[in-house]
Amino acid sequence: MADYQPSLIASCIFHYEFEFIHPFADGNGRMGCLWQTLILSQWRPELAWLPVETLIHNQQQNYYRVLGECGRASDCTAFVAFMLEKLVEALREGIETQLSN
Repeated sequence: MADYQPSLIASCIFHYEFEFIHPFADGNGRMGCLWQTLILSQWRPELAWLPVETLIHNQQQNYYRVLGECGRASDCTAFVAFMLEKLVEALREGIETQLSN
């Protein structure tokens, strides 16, 4: 289980860096989420179903605020913390849903 932090953090950092370089005119957020999901699913296949894009959609204003703060500070730490928090929320919600069924 020692590899959990690098995989989780690497997925968040990749997502941030993809957003930072902003390679496309449109769809960068969706692509960042897709890549993050891919990285997570390579580590733990069950995370392929984690709704990263939905997490961002539901927190879009905060997502862009944190991206902007990190860009101005040239430090992605706040974005990594934000995304890890959202991933934990999604996992908790998924577990609660499974337990209630």
